[in-house]
Amino acid sequence: MRLKHMAIIIGVAYGFMAVLPLFVGDVRFVMNILVMCLIWAVVASCWDVMMGFAGIFSFGQVAFFVMGAYCSGILAIDSW
Repeated sequence: MRLKHMAIIIGVAYGFMAVLPLFVGDVRFVMNILVMCLIWAVVASCWDVMMGFAGIFSFGQVAFFVMGAYCSGILAIDSW
């Protein structure tokens, strides 16, 4: 029962964070903060599911996160 309520709360929070940039407008700083909050929230909830509920210690998700961060950093340098 606890897991179902937690999934609903996380889903509502993700939905709120995904829709919030539509109301912010074209403010780059605020948009950057919102995107970073959403990314770290996803990483934290995945880590919570892996370690908290399943009890599995794995760095596989972190490797994909690092590869994505590296690629987005390279693409951001080329876009300036």
